[in-house]
Amino acid sequence: MKRFQQIALAFSASMLMAGCQLTSSEPIEPSTSEHLVEVAKQELSELEMFEVSDNGLITYTARLPGPGYYWKPARIKEISYEISCIELSYFVDRGLVVKSEFLGKRGRVEYYDMERCEQDTPFQ
Repeated sequence: MKRFQQIALAFSASMLMAGCQLTSSEPIEPSTSEHLVEVAKQELSELEMFEVSDNGLITYTARLPGPGYYWKPARIKEISYEISCIELSYFVDRGLVVKSEFLGKRGRVEYYDMERCEQDTPFQ
């Protein structure tokens, strides 16, 4: 019986850890002005990894360098936070939302608004 408990505990712990790594953020609606959307479009237009929608969603797209690579969940969270909450903080603070797309093996999508920037830092 003790062996079964050990196996069950190990299985539960591994599922909990896997679940934490697979969580992705939910889409968030931007709440900004048309003027700020136009400013964001202008400032980010020369950077091919950024796209700004008419409703104020800034999409950042990252791709893996090749077929033998994969994304690590902790790295996705760090990059998403840095892009959204540090590099684009001017826009996020004014109601725009950043959607970070990590394309490729183990990739996912993260959404950041100012509330998430304040509550969900990867460095806690």
